[in-house]
Amino acid sequence: MNSAGSIPYLSPLRMFRRPRSAYGYSQDRIPIFREPHNPAESAAQAIFETRGSAQRFYRNTLAFLAVDKSRLQDLDEAVRRYLAWVSILDDQKRLDLSPHQVSQAESQRDNADHVVTMRIPEAYQWLLVPSQATPSRH
Repeated sequence: MNSAGSIPYLSPLRMFRRPRSAYGYSQDRIPIFREPHNPAESAAQAIFETRGSAQRFYRNTLAFLAVDKSRLQDLDEAVRRYLAWVSILDDQKRLDLSPHQVSQAESQRDNADHVVTMRIPEAYQWLLVPSQATPSRH
């Protein structure tokens, strides 16, 4: 450790992806190759290196969770659908909904909420953690 109590410069961030076969419950993490110019990795690296305008200490205590871009559209769609049903229920008097229509809207909102809850772990699959090429003892 250096005088600030941080492990010496931990440059590369390692990316891990949750195995698709273990829907969010596996302790196993599979290292994967990085996509060039990955925005999540770039943002994590910037946060990892600095804290505001100062150098960040205790870098080894950071971990980043990132969304898989192929799943982001599905999550975005599910959230929009949920918010639409919430908006309809908020405006039920102005829309002059019957009790049956309100019941249907509530059921649709609850279903949309469930879909969002299921899509969050599907979308956020990437874990970025700091690593050292050669661990050193201090």
